[in-house]
Amino acid sequence: MKNFVVDFESYYGPELNVSDIGVKNYCRDSYAYMVAIHGDGVDFVGTPEEALKKYNRYFFQESQFWAANAVFDETWAKRYWGDCMLPWKCIFDKGAPNQYAHSMDKLLTGLTGEGMDKTTRDKMKSVHYRELPADKQQLVLDYCQNDAREEWKCLNMLPEVSTVEEKLASWTRMTNKRGVKINRERVERDKEILQIAQHKAKWAIPWVDEREVPLSANELAKWCQYKGLPCPASRDKKDPVCAEMMAKHPELNEVITNMRNFQSFNVLIKKINSLLGRLDENDVLPMELIFCGARHTRRWSSRGVNVQNLAANPIIIGEWEINPRHWFIARPGKTFYIPDFSQIEPRCLNWIIKNTSLLDMIRKGYGLYEAYARSNKLWTDDRPMKSVDPSYYKTIKAQVLGLGYGMGAKRFSEVLGTDEDESRSMVSDWRNLNRKITDKWAEMDRMIFEANRVEDRTIEMEMPTGDYLRHFNVRYQNRKYSSLTTRGDNTPTSRQENLWGGVLVENMTQRMARDILGRRS
Repeated sequence: MKNFVVDFESYYGPELNVSDIGVKNYCRDSYAYMVAIHGDGVDFVGTPEEALKKYNRYFFQESQFWAANAVFDETWAKRYWGDCMLPWKCIFDKGAPNQYAHSMDKLLTGLTGEGMDKTTRDKMKSVHYRELPADKQQLVLDYCQNDAREEWKCLNMLPEVSTVEEKLASWTRMTNKRGVKINRERVERDKEILQIAQHKAKWAIPWVDEREVPLSANELAKWCQYKGLPCPASRDKKDPVCAEMMAKHPELNEVITNMRNFQSFNVLIKKINSLLGRLDENDVLPMELIFCGARHTRRWSSRGVNVQNLAANPIIIGEWEINPRHWFIARPGKTFYIPDFSQIEPRCLNWIIKNTSLLDMIRKGYGLYEAYARSNKLWTDDRPMKSVDPSYYKTIKAQVLGLGYGMGAKRFSEVLGTDEDESRSMVSDWRNLNRKITDKWAEMDRMIFEANRVEDRTIEMEMPTGDYLRHFNVRYQNRKYSSLTTRGDNTPTSRQENLWGGVLVENMTQRMARDILGRRS
């Protein structure tokens, strides 16, 4: 079986792009003006139609094709060349388990130390290739051909990945193409309700007029001064000062509530518009899951409509309930299966630190939180803790879930809803009781310290699977450590600020949990 890299170039602009309508609709509504094919004895660049004339359909049906972003290029290939016999493979997915970037420029930087000049591609925004003069067309041809050659280089330089990771990558691409069915009628109804509610909230804000500044902090300050009311520095729902002001001043409470409603309704309307713009003719939303989206923990992330972060609580507007989770429906003859991961992260954390007493309690049938309490002699009653003392059970649960990675007293008080002094005492007692965890933090701190002193500045942590979790370019600046989690990527997305032992323990735990779920799926 011969391997080839394929790279399509297509028209894009503000009115027509992948970011707004997703891959499937973009490849339906736009057009590809060029394609490069590079691999075993082939170095072609030209139009998709010219490629089909040069290479017969057997070539397209029987070759193993690779692309930087396989779903994108495979969708174009299907439009111009028909179905291929073999599923396409993805260069980015091959690099992801080894913490390489999901962009050609950064992938090449991570592999060779030199990036890729994308200026020619950037200049094609809102430009039709056929309208370019001959010399400009040649520049685009050269760029496209060189792109495919560089992708071929990356494909051959990348290390092989395990069979498990390859299957998970393939599953991700299959899931993205298959998508999920959407109740369009429900979504459009919710959008209409939100638009009406947003309009009401907007015009209930005193200073709103033709200036269209409903969320202006300056206008709020002027209004508060006019009314003789205090003006909060923040409108955040979690801000205790703002909450106190709103409780004391009903008029201020009404205005800030309308400002918050306007903002939250606006955000949700934008999400709905993004979702509707991505639906295909069968009301299916193609997914945009990213395999190993978080490179170091290998957890999935998502672009477009983020189905991994849907609001848990519905929005109540009068008699209507807006619940984004109800927009998703099972296909005919199918049903949604909703699993529970059963506190997998704290279970993994206690396995990592070899907390055998707690793990033995779990093996005896106790739930995680009661196992923790009993193994530490915090609960000795023969009766179940949850039914006998639900308040104490809640406290233990918060400790087990929240304190393993170094959460401080202030944040813990917000989680538990207690006084900060009381939380400080709880955090101190928990750390004294869980020396194996705090010792693990200290061990990781030493790894960070050592990595900052060696030439390659890399931290390597071996996982139970035999793979490694790495942090690159460890630095100590301004009295704190930082690192990069993606090779060749120095952007904020990759940068880990405030690096310390608790962060590395959290990374290891999340990676282990993801590996377990991936291997059990």
